Amino acid sequence: MGLVNNWFQFYPALLDLESLASFSAIAEHGTFAAAADAMDCSPSTLTHRIKKLEGTLGVTLVYRTRPAATISREGKILLEYAHSMLSLSDEINLRVRIKVPPMAIATVTLGATTDLTEGSLIKILNTIQQRRPDILVNVEEGLAADLINRHDQGQLDLVMFTSPGGENEHRGELVGSDPYVWTEAVNGEARKFKPLRVALGAENSVIGACVSRSLSEQNVHHRIVLSSDSSTLRRACVIADAAVSPLPRSSLTAATAIVAGGRNLPALPVAKICLLQEKAGHEAAKAVGAALKGGFR
Repeated sequence: MGLVNNWFQFYPALLDLESLASFSAIAEHGTFAAAADAMDCSPSTLTHRIKKLEGTLGVTLVYRTRPAATISREGKILLEYAHSMLSLSDEINLRVRIKVPPMAIATVTLGATTDLTEGSLIKILNTIQQRRPDILVNVEEGLAADLINRHDQGQLDLVMFTSPGGENEHRGELVGSDPYVWTEAVNGEARKFKPLRVALGAENSVIGACVSRSLSEQNVHHRIVLSSDSSTLRRACVIADAAVSPLPRSSLTAATAIVAGGRNLPALPVAKICLLQEKAGHEAAKAVGAALKGGFR
């Protein structure tokens, strides 16, 4: 007990998961009102949670601007960890509260690119969890090429990835598509910056390299202000009106809009959503694969 008491004395600022989920919702949806709807609570309740979180950390996380809330620099740092903490919480709940014997749980390892784990994939996985509580899906994020290589080595049962082209274009089964669009903040000014400020995927990602090359080839004078595979971080940068960014159309929120007229920007690819799995895989992997295909179609 002494060690426990000392731990609490040394770490007095414990982060509340409900507040973290509320903060993540604001970053995703762009406004307090939209985030409150998603969290099924009132805007005042959401505001109270954010103030509590800011008080715990001693920093400002969200600037309450109009028309959209703006995530601060410290908030963007927190956002990177919030998703991991919330995912870990879901996994703990599943392992501890599941109503079947532990030996009856079949584990499926799913590799997924970040643009999917921060989008519609989460909702589909939640549905799978509800319908098949006997299956535990462990999700590992990464770049498509790395995940496919790990699958080929037998380390992953399934891989979900988006393929706008490149060497992985002919791998996996096509289960859906999601066009990339140039995105800006609603009523934003970022598209008028000279040089144009852009937030791109990392250079070692297919979409990041593709867009960077197209901007240079078309002589679009630009400056990369953020390079990240996290569409949540790029969207936060857009909502803050700090840059425009190529994002999947499915990731648009009430606080973001498609750049009007394209602003003479390069055309963007349509990302193919692909599923890679072994035909001879075990039954749990086949069940998850079938559910994933159904969810994206």
